[in-house]
Amino acid sequence: MNENLSENPPGANGYRCGFVAIVGRPNVGKSTLMNHLIGQKISITSKKAQTTRHKVTGIYTDDTAQFVFVDTPGFQTEHRNALNDRLNQNVTEAMGGVDAVVFVIEAMRFTEADRRVMRLLPKHIPVLLVVNKIDLSKAKSPSELAAFIETVRAEFDFAGVETVSAKHGVGIAQLLHALKPFLPEGIPLYPEDMVTDKSSRFLAAEIVREKLFRYLGE
Repeated sequence: MNENLSENPPGANGYRCGFVAIVGRPNVGKSTLMNHLIGQKISITSKKAQTTRHKVTGIYTDDTAQFVFVDTPGFQTEHRNALNDRLNQNVTEAMGGVDAVVFVIEAMRFTEADRRVMRLLPKHIPVLLVVNKIDLSKAKSPSELAAFIETVRAEFDFAGVETVSAKHGVGIAQLLHALKPFLPEGIPLYPEDMVTDKSSRFLAAEIVREKLFRYLGE
């Protein structure tokens, strides 16, 4: 937490506060990204798809802005059932009430599942393309990665693009900087030391579920 917050009164000097939804297909690293954005683990992670079952809110506050991130379940495009339909509904609802959207994809991998999620992206809200897992990128050169990014950008009118490695915390500061202008001016909605609106009981239950995913296989 930035100790200078008290020196720059919220609401003064262009202080900003707003909501950002993090969306994408399963297993692109949305939860890992949010954990690094707020600097604390509140959203569980796993190599297995659909680990996130709830909308989890993460809050990052500094002396210039308060970001309220909404980590959504991976949008399921292949297996239709009542649970996945409900999770997909959570994703579309989350995008309806935010100030900006972060659309996460994997570096050098853009599938039809990604395209299906992209078709749901709002046209009236700024959408930032975030290319994750650049540390695992199979690109042979920076120019190859740049060409891949331009191919994806040609399919949607993105407000900008950032490259990150959520696992290693690379590019996080730049992403926050890029998102800030999309937040409206206003006072913080949450106390400066608050990192989530979920209860300790909820977070504990999620951590237990994460370990079950990791150690019990299917």
